[in-house]
Parts: sequence; structure tokens; C-alpha cells
Amino acid sequence: MDEPLSDWAERRDARIGELRAVPVDANRRLRALHELQDLVRDGALDTGLLLDKRNYRGETAR
Repeated sequence: MDEPLSDWAERRDARIGELRAVPVDANRRLRALHELQDLVRDGALDTGLLLDKRNYRGETAR
């Protein structure tokens, strides 16, 4: 049973539209990463403190 070409084109366009919406999440993550890098560069975050695992174990940094 063959379907009309217009029905097939409609389904194809619907799928393409759905696929185009997916990269938004990836772009949001990428933008958040760049914003985080900007914060570190501007000195708003102390990466030494954040990366010191002793801070996560309830010990004080020495």
C-alpha cells in the first residue's frame, strides 16, 4: 500500500522540525560553560578552593 507523496513529505517535515529543536539544550550547556569560564577569569570563583578535595571532606584547607 503506497502512501501519497504529500503525506510522506508532511511526516518528513515534522521529523525535521523536531530534530532542529534538539540542539537548543546543547547550546545552553555550551553557553553555561562559557559563562563559567568568564566567572573564573574575572576572579568571581576561587578554583583552587573548589578543586581542593579537603573542602568536601569536612577538613579545613591547610
